[in-house]
Amino acid sequence: MSPFSTHGGLPPVVSFNWNNDTIYFSETIISQLLPNGTGFGTFDLDASDPSLTIGDATDGLNAEEVYPGSVLRHPKWGIRIRCAKIPEPDVNIIPLSPNNMTYVFTPRPVLASLFSAFNMDYPNASIAPFDVTKVVLPGDSYNAGVNASSTALGAAFYENGVGHSFFSSPVSLGEDGKGWVSIEEVLVRLNTSYTPNGTFAVKSNQSIPDAQGNPTWIGYDAAVCVELFEPWIVEVYNSTVGQPTTMRIVEPGNQVRSVNSSAIEEELVGLPLAVTDPAANQQLNSSNLVDVYISAHDNSINQILKDNGRDSYYVPSPTVVSFTGGKGPLGYTELSAPYFAQARGLADGSNILPYFAGTGDLLTRRYMDRVLSNTWINPVNMGIYLALIFVFGVLAGLFVPRLPLNVPHRGFEVYSWMAAFHADELTEIGRAPGIEKNLELDEIAELMGDLKFRYMELPTVGRGQQN
Repeated sequence: MSPFSTHGGLPPVVSFNWNNDTIYFSETIISQLLPNGTGFGTFDLDASDPSLTIGDATDGLNAEEVYPGSVLRHPKWGIRIRCAKIPEPDVNIIPLSPNNMTYVFTPRPVLASLFSAFNMDYPNASIAPFDVTKVVLPGDSYNAGVNASSTALGAAFYENGVGHSFFSSPVSLGEDGKGWVSIEEVLVRLNTSYTPNGTFAVKSNQSIPDAQGNPTWIGYDAAVCVELFEPWIVEVYNSTVGQPTTMRIVEPGNQVRSVNSSAIEEELVGLPLAVTDPAANQQLNSSNLVDVYISAHDNSINQILKDNGRDSYYVPSPTVVSFTGGKGPLGYTELSAPYFAQARGLADGSNILPYFAGTGDLLTRRYMDRVLSNTWINPVNMGIYLALIFVFGVLAGLFVPRLPLNVPHRGFEVYSWMAAFHADELTEIGRAPGIEKNLELDEIAELMGDLKFRYMELPTVGRGQQN
């Protein structure tokens, strides 16, 4: 995987609503659409930002010509995620054990409801039966209300001073070719002195004095999520005058197909891909991307954990505040399942999805823009038009004695400047001789005669008045 610093910035994340879910995608980049182009998933140690290597592919294009754009329809990996708060926190969250561990237990009904929301059965075969001895360290105990038969997962977290921690449990690593499924848990631990508006499911049993000696506590809260990485058919607009833009979701699926209706029937232009490029992939398949997913998934969690305020003990960071919908350094309110799902979807969409696009070719259908009209400048007609404007401007300047609304004609002479900037003063001075407003220049000159103006400077220390 290329170093993060060489990318110059990963593609932005775009999202669309599909039924009751939000689907997150990584935006398509130009280099993916050029001959011999690549995405970020080259996993080459010497690789750099794909956008830096597109010059050779575009050198043959005329920079002054704008080519028609096109709509590209192709399969693309997307993310769906749903989360829920851990219920009965007094039972399922152990704040601090004798071994300085925090334990979180996930009830099976909560997890089953998340899978049901995706119209999926609970994966009994993929989730091993809960064994408390594999989670709780010797010497630690758990609440009597934790029932092993009704508990799906248990997670242990070290007391590391970090405001947010994660635990991941894969359900499917994509061996079936249909994508990846994982269970993601988040634990929030914050000092209450930094969260004046904070609400927590559980607080520490012992208080911690702050700088003024006032008692504070460590607040705990947790949530569990089911995250799906699935193929979707999307439409991307590509043109020579801008970046590619994902416009909409067509349907779920891993291969482009004809979407015919009573009004429109698609017609293939050219030879099929099986003839022109047999080596190209016609559908998305996750079976060969297990290592890619594991590396990118761990990289995404590492990126989220970097914003942790580790210089202080259990302090909120902008990332943790985003889990609540609050704002500002002291904006943490309460861990929200929808807000955390949104934050995690955006983070994984930025840190995981770009690496699923590598060097392989993928079948894409292109729908060219239909050019309905063109515009250009006729040099002869434009020259005649500008010449007429110039001639009429000269005529108006030389032969029009008075402008509309009875405004006198002005020029660049001394009297014009005086009339423009000192009209009120001239009127006040000339009221005795009978000067009126809206007079012509020669009339002003005749009435003013040899009138003298005196300019004065404000007196300053050590200087007198000048006339």
